Amino acid sequence: MNKQSVNVRFLPAVGVPGLAVVMLGLALTVTGCGVEASPEGRVESADVVAIPQRPVTALVDSCVLDSWHRATLPTPAARKVIGEIVMLCLVPRYDGSVGPSDPAGTSALAGLVTELHADGYQVKLGVAFNDESGQASDAGQTSALLLNPDWRTKVVTALTAAVGEAEGIDVDFESLQSSARSGVTSLVLSLAQALHAKGKKLAVYVPPSTTSPSDVAGGDAYDLAAFDGKVDRVRLTTLDYSDNTLPGPTTDPGWAVSAYKYARAYLPNTAMDVSYPLYGADFGPAGVRGTSWVEARGIADLAGVSSFDRGPTGAPHFNYSREDGPHEVWFDDATSTTQALAAWDYSTMPAGTGVFFWGFGAEDPTLWQELARRLP
Repeated sequence: MNKQSVNVRFLPAVGVPGLAVVMLGLALTVTGCGVEASPEGRVESADVVAIPQRPVTALVDSCVLDSWHRATLPTPAARKVIGEIVMLCLVPRYDGSVGPSDPAGTSALAGLVTELHADGYQVKLGVAFNDESGQASDAGQTSALLLNPDWRTKVVTALTAAVGEAEGIDVDFESLQSSARSGVTSLVLSLAQALHAKGKKLAVYVPPSTTSPSDVAGGDAYDLAAFDGKVDRVRLTTLDYSDNTLPGPTTDPGWAVSAYKYARAYLPNTAMDVSYPLYGADFGPAGVRGTSWVEARGIADLAGVSSFDRGPTGAPHFNYSREDGPHEVWFDDATSTTQALAAWDYSTMPAGTGVFFWGFGAEDPTLWQELARRLP
């Protein structure tokens, strides 16, 4: 499997769970099914041991909360499981400014931070190195900007001002060239110093390397040892494990542990998180497309799939066909997610290691209740 080779991270358009999925009029035919799974992904008591207590962060890939977020966040189950929300919506521009910068946008974001604080959550504002349509920036362009000291200075100033009443800033560089290493280090250390002077925190997202030189594209752009003790958290992006040449799960718990152990050797004094994707993936002739739990179940219903195989990670999957050819869908549910989190016991990863849920809103709607039931 190709680690981190395809970016299918998903911004869900989530409504009421169970709504029918419109398939653009394409006829679906089932091409395979397997062992029967629990219809709603519920975990039976004997299936999984208790889940270790860990710091939990949920990422919203947007500047706004949708109706699902607003209905879920105030619930006792979500509050028990999740301690922090990241709103991944700040965008660095070519002129060194950071968007959104219009008065209406900044006011709305400040109000959202206040709302989340009222619900009992800490809040970080995430900055993604992409354009404001959500498209990832070209690695060469981003790397060139990071190597420009004047641009770095402007971005640090803009982000330090943008943090507002949030607890800190998260930085997701997206794709990079290895040549950007010195620029990445300079920006991270300068931003950490500026934020710490205001009593704010900095988290940096790093790819899940397991070897040196890195086995992940752009992994050598990150000098982990230089970050140690200077940033507040490092979040490993253990996402997008499979690619279109070999469809499979969006993550692998064993791979995440390997990436954690590799990074920990360089970061003995820094808090770390491992990522767990809440979205799934539809592998088809045109490539890989992100999908939510609701959509995956809707496709399965329309295709007549009533039971699912479960892969080695416990993730359910099924095949279907439509006019463009065969498709294979892999997604997580409450069963596979609790199985993975239970496997990360304290002997595998210490108690301070966090879980970073990416794609909040794309999950099995029973997930937070199930996790809350299994926590101490």
